[in-house]
Amino acid sequence: MGSRKREVSEKLVRCIWLDQCIKEDKLKTIEGEKVEIISPGWWNLEGGPDFKRAVIKISPACRSLGAGRKDKTLRGDIEVHVYTSDWKAHGHHRDEKYEGTILHVVMWNDRKKGIVRKKNGENISTLALKNFLSERLSKLKSQIKVEDYPHTSQGKGGFCPPNVRSKTPQIIASILDSAGDKRLFLKSNRFEERLKGSTYDEVLYQGIMEALGYKKNKKEFLELSKRVSLERIRRVLSSGREGLKVRRLQALFFGVCGLLPEETSENLDWESKEYIRSLRSFWQKVEPNFNHRKMSNFQFQFGVRPANSPLRRIAGMTYLLVNCQKRGFFSTFLSLFEKLREEEGKRKKRKEIREELKRLFIAKEGDYWISRSFWGGRKGRPIRLIGESTILNILVNIVIPIMLLFAKKKSRRALRRELLELYADFPKLAPNNVTRFMCGQVFGQDKRKASLINSARRQQGLIHLYNQFCDHEER
Repeated sequence: MGSRKREVSEKLVRCIWLDQCIKEDKLKTIEGEKVEIISPGWWNLEGGPDFKRAVIKISPACRSLGAGRKDKTLRGDIEVHVYTSDWKAHGHHRDEKYEGTILHVVMWNDRKKGIVRKKNGENISTLALKNFLSERLSKLKSQIKVEDYPHTSQGKGGFCPPNVRSKTPQIIASILDSAGDKRLFLKSNRFEERLKGSTYDEVLYQGIMEALGYKKNKKEFLELSKRVSLERIRRVLSSGREGLKVRRLQALFFGVCGLLPEETSENLDWESKEYIRSLRSFWQKVEPNFNHRKMSNFQFQFGVRPANSPLRRIAGMTYLLVNCQKRGFFSTFLSLFEKLREEEGKRKKRKEIREELKRLFIAKEGDYWISRSFWGGRKGRPIRLIGESTILNILVNIVIPIMLLFAKKKSRRALRRELLELYADFPKLAPNNVTRFMCGQVFGQDKRKASLINSARRQQGLIHLYNQFCDHEER
């Protein structure tokens, strides 16, 4: 078993799993459970489990841990290794990123039992592929060019949008533009649901807050925006200098969400103690009005890049709120989009408006969080509280769809037309996990066709195609 096993790379096992080079009707876990692969998932190009969005059905055997249970359909992640013991060797048993894993796939089992355990204590079954391969392992190894994966895969889990890759560049461009528009309208319709019983101000504010939470803190940021409404924020901003207003808002947000420490906390430098003291001074005045709004049952996740710390995101949002105070939150954004009506130099005007929108999010130099990620954390080089990439994503995914909804509800046809033109002309955003995956699906290694992804609209089209054809999760 030894030397041959050592020659197999983990990536080869991933390729075999992606292409499903296995006898699908005979699969059993090491514990004897029957396994049906509905979708092997899509190849994860970022950190965490090897495959996302997988769907499997497990039928417990009499001797398995699941004896007495009915067949169960599971949706989640798949982690792939060469050996069963690699799960623990790689530290996955204490890593929360792997708590969504539904199956452990290996080439060989090198333990008495196949069960591995997640950080939360749940058990995961292991499927050892060696006895279920559709071809000899040596043949698969010679046939599969691992360096080309996942982009060249044509397997069951490899190619989602049907009949797109074979189309001409012109047709692909048209498909992506149309799909991008559909995604925009779907987003606008979702915000219309939120508008019921609310206002454009609150819907826009809550949408931006939710987006600032990213995946890990979306729920927490949205809840925070509901507990600290714009109406309450207006009272806080009724007087004082700009810097004082920012400080008050930071005290209010940190106080409500339970992230405001005591100024006597250990390991705090002088600047941190002074900053916390000023926040606590204001929070103590308003705390009685927010006792029933504190987020005591919510837990913010800090397992993100330091620059994306929820503390920095909350601080960044306070500047946007203060910058929009004079005209009103929604009206500040609307007034910029209304400049699109000017006829001369349309493309130049769109660029100027994008720059003005970005400036709304900019924090003043010298803010405590510009060079810190945590309370009392070591000061580093200054980093924008809300980066340009995040701002542009918010404009495409939150602001434009809500403005489009406003134009529709108010019968502002000219504004609607200008918004659609702005969207079509919006430059490409930073790629994410889904757009990278879909580029491989739609274009393979054809760089000429891949260059068609030259706008945010077409990136949104890729995401729409993914949701339509590749995402097997229930929606």
